[in-house]
Amino acid sequence: MEKKTEFLFFAILCLLIALRTSIWGEIPLRLIIPGSPVNAGVFLNYFTGYNLLPFVLLFLMCMYPKEFKKNTVLILLIPSMIFNLFLFTPPVFYSRFNNYFYILLVLHIIYAIVMLSWALLKKRGNATMFLLVFLLLVSTIVIEISHILGEGRIDLSYAIVFGNMGFTMAMAYILSKQQAQTQINLELLNFKLVETDKLKDKIRTTEMAFLQAQIKPHFLFNALSAISYISQKDGKKGSNLIVDLAMYLRHSFVFHSIDDMSTIGKELEYVSNYINIEKARFGEKICFKKHIRVDKNTSVPILLFQPLIENAVRHGISKKESGGVVDLFIEENSSYIFVEVKDNGVGIDKSKLSSLLTKNEGSIGLLNIHNRLIRLYGEGLDIKSEPVFGTTVSFKILKGIK
Repeated sequence: MEKKTEFLFFAILCLLIALRTSIWGEIPLRLIIPGSPVNAGVFLNYFTGYNLLPFVLLFLMCMYPKEFKKNTVLILLIPSMIFNLFLFTPPVFYSRFNNYFYILLVLHIIYAIVMLSWALLKKRGNATMFLLVFLLLVSTIVIEISHILGEGRIDLSYAIVFGNMGFTMAMAYILSKQQAQTQINLELLNFKLVETDKLKDKIRTTEMAFLQAQIKPHFLFNALSAISYISQKDGKKGSNLIVDLAMYLRHSFVFHSIDDMSTIGKELEYVSNYINIEKARFGEKICFKKHIRVDKNTSVPILLFQPLIENAVRHGISKKESGGVVDLFIEENSSYIFVEVKDNGVGIDKSKLSSLLTKNEGSIGLLNIHNRLIRLYGEGLDIKSEPVFGTTVSFKILKGIK
């Protein structure tokens, strides 16, 4: 069943009850349509009688699909469809099958009561009210049949009208209550989604700060030691290094989200601050070269270049006795900006290279950049390395995506 099909069946039920009510009591049908033939009233009587409970079952199946099984309901509906075919025959013919129709009604009623009781035991929503309302409808049907058979001593046709009206109003109340609850749930879900989105941004920012903080203690200790040593020999150079360190720290921590954008020029300044500090420690062992073939005002995600260069220095060049060279290539074409960080350091073993970007064994800095690039552009870092010969890390920044 499609969603909200219960409203269609409820509308049909209201129509059937309205048509059936039009032929009771003072026969409103004749008041509305003077001169309407008697056969029209007879047809409406049988048509609404044959279809009322089948549509009640369809309606209840929509409300309680786990209790009202489709196959069982279909089996009960097939005889009702056959009775509808009888309506194309003379009234004298199909009126002969009334007793069989009453047996079918009893089967419909028993099945509905059993399934609603089962829904009540399982504490399904509104099951109590549905059962009470259905019993009200059943009572009107019993009264109606008794009236037709002439067994009732009192004319209760008006009671039937009020009973049907009560059934309709109760169904309308239940549906409106359910729809109101659905709307409340949707609003609550939307609120939770908004809050989740805000929390996601906070987590990303916190994650970035955490990752940055993880690489700071040893770096700061070594940097301050180097600056202290150089300041004793060359105060001016030491002063410049303090400025480099301050700018480095400022760039590392002053951001609102890891999705913040910067420019290539600013990111290169950050790289220069870092290289100046590392040269104070390692001297001529570190040679850094830039090959920039792109406008420095081009926007790029923040904190992409420096962590890769730091990784090349820490794990490649600094471990090589003779030192080495770190090259930064940035160039572009019509579709993307290509970035490559290449060093001629000690390289990476093949066994370690395969797990370099995994959560448990990989480099935190590399893994963070790799995941950010995948989320932003669908493609992460490409790492190639040979022991002794060095490592190359590259990635692409797609244009037109922010």
